[in-house]
Amino acid sequence: SSVTDRITNFAYKASLLEQYQSDIASLQTVSGNGTLVSGSKAVIQAKIDDLIEKFDGYEYYLYYESSSTAWPKSNSTKPYTLYSVTSSQAQNWLGGIDITPNAVTSSILYSASLYDSDNKDAIINTIPDYLKQDDSNLPYRTFLNMIAQHFDNIWIYLKDVTERYDAENSLTKGISRDLVGDALRALGIKLYTNTSISDNLYYSMLAINPDGSITPPTGSEKIDYYLPYTANGDYVIPQFMGTDNTTPFSAGDAIPGDDITKEYYKRLYHNVPYLLKTRGTQRGLRALINCFGIPDTILRINEYGGSDKSATTPDLVQRRHSLAYYNTGSSNIQLPWNGQYYYYLSSSVNNVFPDTIEFRFKSTGIPSNTNISQSIFQVGNGTNLQFGLNLVYDSGSAIPSSSYQYYGSMHFFLMSGSG
Repeated sequence: SSVTDRITNFAYKASLLEQYQSDIASLQTVSGNGTLVSGSKAVIQAKIDDLIEKFDGYEYYLYYESSSTAWPKSNSTKPYTLYSVTSSQAQNWLGGIDITPNAVTSSILYSASLYDSDNKDAIINTIPDYLKQDDSNLPYRTFLNMIAQHFDNIWIYLKDVTERYDAENSLTKGISRDLVGDALRALGIKLYTNTSISDNLYYSMLAINPDGSITPPTGSEKIDYYLPYTANGDYVIPQFMGTDNTTPFSAGDAIPGDDITKEYYKRLYHNVPYLLKTRGTQRGLRALINCFGIPDTILRINEYGGSDKSATTPDLVQRRHSLAYYNTGSSNIQLPWNGQYYYYLSSSVNNVFPDTIEFRFKSTGIPSNTNISQSIFQVGNGTNLQFGLNLVYDSGSAIPSSSYQYYGSMHFFLMSGSG
């Protein structure tokens, strides 16, 4: 089909949507019979819904996505708002020309015309040149491009039939995310949906909660702060969010709950031969748990019975999970302690700091040389240094014996006059 025609057709549909929305806005100002006004609004809204529901895949992309190749949007977060067809942003994106199929000079329509001229598969190439060159045959050419678009959509469905057996693990490759659930059910596998996700349709479809927030729903234990990276690669633990703070969690990090569920389905579909072959065994159960990203340090599988008393191998071997932070070089973890970060309790009580610090650490072992120190914990830095703990290895702690290594000491330091 003709990409040029498809873009200009969408521009026409966008102008219709703009007109319908303008009509609804005008009805908002009408006073009088509320029933008639409400009925008129319902008729116009039905036209909007019908037009959007009949978008093809490319038109959905132009309408819903935000990129240089999609229709320009006036905001940067979902749901996006389209610029008016007559706006300079839309005209510059189209090419600053009238919305007609044969008026192509630059920008997206210029790129589309180049594609159409190089498209050897275009159905319009099957008619004689004298029909294409005669401007009086423009309606016939438009009709051919519409027929070509119809066959393009059929081809997409036929192509997806073969991709049903492409068990790609990626959410955007292989079998469609919208078909993978039915494909699994056709193989006799029962699927269960997380009700906390399906009940929240806003987050499920748009990754946006009803109150406008973008943090994932975490139930009664509300989590509204996350650990972002700083420029130097350190973790920064932000303050508890309050009315005068902003969350570091951005809209670009939000993933719709429905996509999360379908990603699990894609993993199951990718591993379904192995899952069916090992059904009822420890290997099969572990593979199933791994599809949901749960490590064996959290959900273990234990088998009992049949122990060989004469065996020298242990009866139970399991991995243990550790939250140890491996620190290398000058990287560090910044705690909410100094003036930049504080625990926000309420509008009247803030700047509350902890009275006690408790933590565990494990050094990397005896150093290869002496006269070095390692900072384990400190409050402040430079001239603002207040207190902290150091591991110190100095030459005075060495025992002159080949059977011993260097001893180290822990130093607690407190700087007076620094608070």
